[in-house]
Amino acid sequence: MELILISNTKLKIMLNENDMQRYKIGSESDCAEPDTRRAIRSLLDCAREQIGFNTEGEEIFVQLYTSKKGGCELFVTKCQENALCEEGAERLAKSAMASYEGRYPSRQHDLERASATTVKERKTTSTTHAKKERIAFSFPDCASLLKVCRILDRSDFRADSRAFADDGGNYYLLLTKTGTSAYARLDRLSFIVEYGKRENPDCLVSYIYEHGKVICNRNAIETLAQF
Repeated sequence: MELILISNTKLKIMLNENDMQRYKIGSESDCAEPDTRRAIRSLLDCAREQIGFNTEGEEIFVQLYTSKKGGCELFVTKCQENALCEEGAERLAKSAMASYEGRYPSRQHDLERASATTVKERKTTSTTHAKKERIAFSFPDCASLLKVCRILDRSDFRADSRAFADDGGNYYLLLTKTGTSAYARLDRLSFIVEYGKRENPDCLVSYIYEHGKVICNRNAIETLAQF
């Protein structure tokens, strides 16, 4: 393993094949996976002890690149206090969108899937009388969306969650939860207005269908909280 301090806020970690086996990092590893996150934390502990690169209490952005010849490189960037790495946020959005566009024939297919799921939720609610509430928020940039997802994830807030982006650079979070008082849930979500604003969930799905893309069609909070 080689640690290269690029600046006070950026670190490069070079791993050979043996290092990757030791830290259980594979060629298809995803930084959002729990095992990969634990490996990154171990690597950062080594970086703190060996070269003084301390990320404790810091917001960080991690990029992982594997090599066909074996080994990999990780770039760890500290984000400024009370702000996210705009470059990292933009890359995340592009990467997530590219992933979904590659997985499905078209963005319309994915949006139709999201819309169909919404209709299915309504039918389930009317049939079983389960108390299911949907709440939607909009954000002026990807950085605000990521910040909210991290706060929700740290507070152990759990709900079906989806994330979208429109053609104008705005981002959206759609939450669906069953069996909890809407008032109690809204109280836990009240901080979000510091980063964005409340939206009508039914109007949001219709709007995104015409003007947007799906970033995460499931587990958006848990997925985006890793960035």
